Amino acid sequence: MGMGASSFLMGVASLAVSCGGSTTGSTGQGGAGFQDAAGFQDAAGVDGGSDVPASATCPSTEPTVGAPCPGSTDCSYGDSLRPECRHRWSCPTAPGGGPRAWTSVSQACPQAPAGYCPPQPPASSSCMPMTDPGQRASCEYPGSVLCQCVCPTSGPNLGCAPTEQWICYGPPTTSGCPQVVPNLGTPCSVQGTQCAYGDPCNVGGLLVFCRAGIWEVGEATCSG
Repeated sequence: MGMGASSFLMGVASLAVSCGGSTTGSTGQGGAGFQDAAGFQDAAGVDGGSDVPASATCPSTEPTVGAPCPGSTDCSYGDSLRPECRHRWSCPTAPGGGPRAWTSVSQACPQAPAGYCPPQPPASSSCMPMTDPGQRASCEYPGSVLCQCVCPTSGPNLGCAPTEQWICYGPPTTSGCPQVVPNLGTPCSVQGTQCAYGDPCNVGGLLVFCRAGIWEVGEATCSG
């Protein structure tokens, strides 16, 4: 799928996104042909019917590496349209059962070189990716639209050689989903709501779901 392992730092395995190939999607808001990556399943089996109070909260400001943290939770900070450009933190179990401490699990946030992004959201067409697959940069457009030059996950060009394709994603259309990806650990309203931003089975995408009153990382079911 063109995913470079170098685009994830140690600790991002906690995202619990298992990718195998193609994903389900639908035409969403943001313009004709834009996908909203809808249809991903929440493998955690969360009951989507009732609201429950928040089980944990994140600090109002970014924590410090090594500072004590309350329990297993993921937090993110910032306002970038690109999920991978948010600052992310985790509170993992300490080796030997010691006290938990905040750990930075931020991902790489490559910036597109000058002239790389088309002036308007491109239609599905071939494109030449950046040389290093781990340094793929998404292009941002008005209306919370993200476009990526990626390996197609289905169709005749599966395998992405010698070129790849532009794929654009609008905001999720599911009721209760914010237009822009919410920060992990911030409040949400309806238990079980899940929202996909970009393609959770490809570099830079993220699925979030509402559990116990807060946004957490979801489990994207990717098939190949």
